[in-house]
Amino acid sequence: MTDATSDSPRHPVAVICKEAAEAYEARLVETHGVCVLLGPEAGANLVVAYDEREAALWIDHYKWSEYEWTTEDQGELDSLAGAVRAVQSGDAELHFRQEGRNLGFLGGRVGLSPW
Repeated sequence: MTDATSDSPRHPVAVICKEAAEAYEARLVETHGVCVLLGPEAGANLVVAYDEREAALWIDHYKWSEYEWTTEDQGELDSLAGAVRAVQSGDAELHFRQEGRNLGFLGGRVGLSPW
């Protein structure tokens, strides 16, 4: 793994992660197919694993969501970018439910900020 500093052509998911790292002063470490953002104070650590047309996003160690896109329809990439921005800006949260003595992970939600 190396710090992401190259300006060579990149996978669109790597570009999303690089932009988030720069915007929110997070540290980005990446290798082929995996980006890790070590979050700033307001955000969380996140991992994005990806291949040609699919990606999965984990917040800390919880799987947030999976994304698939095509050349013609890149809406899922926009959704991934929005989730990464929300997590890094502190505008997202994980939800849990008590299951006996344990907490069960339910999923996440973005767009919590009133402004």
